[in-house]
Amino acid sequence: MSAEFVRESLDRFEQAASSRGSRAMREANAGLSSRDIDAIERGAGVCLSADAREIWKWRNGGAEYPIFWGSGYRFPDLSTAIALGRQSLDVRNMGDIFAFPEAAWITLGGGSISVIVDLTDPLLESSPVYVNDPTADVHDYPIVSLADRIGWWTWAIENDVHRVNPSGQWVWNFENVPVGPERNLM
Repeated sequence: MSAEFVRESLDRFEQAASSRGSRAMREANAGLSSRDIDAIERGAGVCLSADAREIWKWRNGGAEYPIFWGSGYRFPDLSTAIALGRQSLDVRNMGDIFAFPEAAWITLGGGSISVIVDLTDPLLESSPVYVNDPTADVHDYPIVSLADRIGWWTWAIENDVHRVNPSGQWVWNFENVPVGPERNLM
């Protein structure tokens, strides 16, 4: 799954969200240039994978409200995403039996449970994406590529799992939530 496939997934997400009246796309920050991303990487001492870079070239996060990625996850700007990823990893590695001591994480979607992109090997063509529930092993949830994760959020919009209320905010339609493990990818 190349950066190009991630971009296609993002464009599909944007079309689905916008066509249903979500405020999220209207209130999202403009994307960063490659030069801006390089500077943030240098300042933070991290190296984003090509597919992760594509996310923040597309948009540099969304507003605090409305929720951005369907019904549940805020989309942080790149600097905040790096800080939140480090914080999540620090919490997990403080004596947790489900530790990732040599990992590098960035937060794609934040909430009480977050969506984490693993940047441990930034040369991977397709970065693994975890559900980070501090009370569970990340392997308890499906692990997918970045493009696939965005694809599942889009699927949830297209299949009315996430719908927009009259104020333009995402809400769950629990009648349409899948019953299999993919329900954790919504």
